Amino acid sequence: MTRKTLAILFAILLPAILYGHPTDKINAMYWKKVKIPAEAKGNVSVTLEFFLPVECKGYLLCNRNGEGIKTSLLRAEGGYYRVFFNINGSDELSLAFLKDEVGHAEGMPNASGLLHTVKRSKEPFGSVDSIDSFMKHWAKSAFEGALFEEKVFCGNNLLGENKNTIHSYDGDIKIGKAGSYRFYSASTDASFILIDGKPVVSWPGRHDPWKGANNEVFGDVVLAEGIHKFRYLHANNGDWLCAVAGILLPGEKKNGVIPKNSFTDVYKASAGPLEDGGGKPVPEFSWDNRQMIYFDSDCMHEVEFTASVPADLKVQKIKWDFDDGTSGEGAKVSHLYFKRWMYHVTMTVELAGGRQMKQKQDVQVNYRFGQSENDDNLTNEIMKKAVQQESSGGIQDEGYNAIITSMIFYKQKKEAETFYQKSSLMKKSPATERLFDFLDKLVVARMAETENYKAAIDAWDAFLQKAQEPMKSRALLKKAELLVGPLGDPQKGLEILNGIRNASLSDREKRAYIVAQSDAVLRKEGFNAAYYILNSIKTGNPVPKDAKERLERENSTNAKLFLVEQYIASNKNAEALEVISALEWEKPSIRLYAPLVLLKGRAFSKLGRNVMSVAVLEGALLLDRDDSTDAKIRIALAGVYAGRKEYLKAKQQISTIRKQNPNSLEELEASKLLEVINKKISEGAK
Repeated sequence: MTRKTLAILFAILLPAILYGHPTDKINAMYWKKVKIPAEAKGNVSVTLEFFLPVECKGYLLCNRNGEGIKTSLLRAEGGYYRVFFNINGSDELSLAFLKDEVGHAEGMPNASGLLHTVKRSKEPFGSVDSIDSFMKHWAKSAFEGALFEEKVFCGNNLLGENKNTIHSYDGDIKIGKAGSYRFYSASTDASFILIDGKPVVSWPGRHDPWKGANNEVFGDVVLAEGIHKFRYLHANNGDWLCAVAGILLPGEKKNGVIPKNSFTDVYKASAGPLEDGGGKPVPEFSWDNRQMIYFDSDCMHEVEFTASVPADLKVQKIKWDFDDGTSGEGAKVSHLYFKRWMYHVTMTVELAGGRQMKQKQDVQVNYRFGQSENDDNLTNEIMKKAVQQESSGGIQDEGYNAIITSMIFYKQKKEAETFYQKSSLMKKSPATERLFDFLDKLVVARMAETENYKAAIDAWDAFLQKAQEPMKSRALLKKAELLVGPLGDPQKGLEILNGIRNASLSDREKRAYIVAQSDAVLRKEGFNAAYYILNSIKTGNPVPKDAKERLERENSTNAKLFLVEQYIASNKNAEALEVISALEWEKPSIRLYAPLVLLKGRAFSKLGRNVMSVAVLEGALLLDRDDSTDAKIRIALAGVYAGRKEYLKAKQQISTIRKQNPNSLEELEASKLLEVINKKISEGAK
C-alpha cells in the first residue's frame, strides 16, 4: 500500500474515529450520542426520550459542528423528557445537558407522522360553533402535551383529564389514487376535518358521538394522488371523550377508521450512554412509572429503576435513596410510592477501593391517565409487593391507608390479619375511621372466624390507646360486644357500655348498643329485663304483660325461620347467619325467641365457631321456652361441649334431658352421645 493510499484512507477514517461531541463550542455538563435510524429518509420527524440529571436545567440537540437542532416538547415528567425534531438525513447527533434553562419549544410543526397535541382551557369553553371559534380557544389554552398517534381513534386523554381539553391531530395523509374521498367524524362535542387547510367535515356544538358513529357526519373532497395535509380538530367539554376519523375510498361501499398506514411514518432515535463533559461514560439510571392502582385518594405506584453502569467500572454495590425515607439495592429495583409527588432519587454506585459515583434525578410520580381501571390480578400483585416492602424496607405513611383501603375493597380478611400482626400499622397509623373499618370488617372479623377473641380484644385496646371521640366510643362498643358475647363477661361489658358517649354513635351503632346492653342484662337479670331494653329499639311503647306470648305471636309463623333451617340442613351456615341477622334487624325482639337462638347456635357450631356457639346456646337457656325447645338447646349444647372435650358439662346437659324429657327423641340422642363420651373418656384413660 502506497503512502498516498494510506493518506487517503487516513483522511476518510480519521473523522469517523475521532468523531465526538462539539465540546469546543458547547460547555455541557454531560453528553449523549443520538443515532437516527437508517431508514429515516427525507425530511421526517424523529422522537427522542432521555433522562435529565438533577444538576442540569436544560439541554441542546446539535450536530457535530455544534449547530443546534430545534426540538419540540411532547411530555416532561420530572427528569424524563420526550421530544421530537425534524431532520433530513441520518447524521449522528449529540445531546448536551446544560446548566442553563435551554431546551425545547412547544407546538413545532411535524414533518411526518400524526402528531396529537393537547391543550387545556382554564375555563369551560362551551359550544364551539366554527373553526374560527376553535382557533381562538386554541390560541389561549395552555399546552398540556403531545404524542404521535397511529390514527385518530381516541377514547381517553392520555395526558390528563378529559374535561375542558382541546385537541389537534396534524399529519400528512397518503392518497394512493386520485378520486372523490369521503371523510367521517364521530366525537363528543365539536370536531372538524381539514384537508390541505380546507374544511371538509364540520360538526360544531355540544353533542354526543352517536350521530357520527352512525356515519351521519361526513364530507366529500376530490383529491389528487400524493401527499396531502390532514388536520382533525376536537374540542371536548365533559368527562367523556371520543374522537374518531373515518374514510370511504373511491369506489368502495364500506367506510372505516383511517388506518395507520395512511399517514407518513415517524421515527425513534436512540440515545447512547451518559458521558461526562470530557466524553467519558458515567453511571446513570432510568425509571418507569409502570403501574398504578388507586382507591379514591389512595394510590400505589410501582416505579421501576434501572441502573446503567460503564462496563469497565468494578462495581461493588448499587444503592438507591428513594427520597421517601426508604432505600434499596441492586441494578434493577422496583419501588412503590404512595403519594403523587416529585421525588429527588439518588443512585450511588460503590466501586472497588471505596470510591463512589452518584447520580440524582427528579422522579415525577403522576396519575397514569393512559391506564384503564384497576385490574384485579395486577392490583393483588401490587398489594402483595406493598406489604412486602413495608416489612423489608418500609413505606410512606400514606402507604398504610392505601394498603388497608385496598384490603377492605377486596375483603381480604386473612391477609389483613397477617398485616395487622406483622406490620407497623398500629404504631404509625392514627385512630381514623379507615383504621376502625379495617379492624372491624377484616381483622376482628377474621379473628372471630378463628375464635381468637382475646386477640380481637387486644386489637381494640391498641386502637383505643390513641382514639379520640367519636372513634373511642365506637371502639368501646365493639369491645363490649365481645365481652358480652363470646367472652362471657357481661359485668365488664356493662361497665364499658356505661362509659360510651351515645352522641358519638351512628343510628346503627346506637341500636347495636341497645342489643349489647340487652344481651348483658339477660345474663344478669333475666328474660323480662332484657326484653324491656330490647323492645325500645322498635317502638318504645309499653311492653305487653306476657312477653313470651307476644314473641310467639310475632315470630312463630315467620317463614324465614324455615329458610334458616333449610340453609343449616344444606350446610349453608354462613347464609343462615345472614338471614338470622336480617330477621334480628327487622324485629329486634326475635333475638329473645328461643327457637331462632337455637338455630343460630347450631349454625355457629357447624362453622367450627364453638366458643360463639356455646355463648349463644347458654344464652338460649335463659329465655322462655317449652320443654321440647329446652331439650333441643341442651342436646345441641352437650354436643358442642363434647367437641371441646368438656365432658363434665356435656354430661350435665345429658342428665337434665333424661330427667325432664324421658322417652323423647332428644333423650335417645342424648343417650347415644353419652355412649360416645364414655368411650372417649375410657380411651383417654388407657
